[in-house]
Amino acid sequence: MSQDVATELNGRFAALQLSNELIREYSSVIADLSKQIHVRIEASYNLIEEIRNVNLIIIDYLESISRNTHELYEMNERLERIEKNTKRI
Repeated sequence: MSQDVATELNGRFAALQLSNELIREYSSVIADLSKQIHVRIEASYNLIEEIRNVNLIIIDYLESISRNTHELYEMNERLERIEKNTKRI
């Protein structure tokens, strides 16, 4: 092996080592970013679940209002009939 070949190989090995270092750094950055994304997705999922639960409570409350309001209309009709019938007495 000549000195030129050894120098070229040495340069190539150094370039490989540098590229491996960069790959290791970028892999670490990607892993950290992936963890952060996972945490944010988990937080978003929890927030969406909480919003869903609040919406279910609101729907139940609105159904209760609707049911009770409908009963009030029936009661008003009954009271009007009673009032109408008792005016003649």
